[in-house]
Amino acid sequence: MDDLTLLSLGAYTRIFRGWHPEPTDVPTLLVRATEPLPHMPDQWQSSWPGPHDTADVPGTHLSMLENHATTTAEAIRGWIEALGPAAG
Repeated sequence: MDDLTLLSLGAYTRIFRGWHPEPTDVPTLLVRATEPLPHMPDQWQSSWPGPHDTADVPGTHLSMLENHATTTAEAIRGWIEALGPAAG
């Protein structure tokens, strides 16, 4: 892991420490990596406390947005399309 990635992880940890999301009525998708980061073998898989759908995509938290970006985007697009047209 390079210095910038490590710095970013520390910043995200500080930002979200103690954060508790409010309940929401909107559809929510948790896009979850299927592989752990090398330095986090035990506590690597994301969770979300509220109602949601889950899309497990290949890669780690970082590589799902880099090496596997196309597959990740396809999972998100498929979920959005399955929601159907917006009411109104």
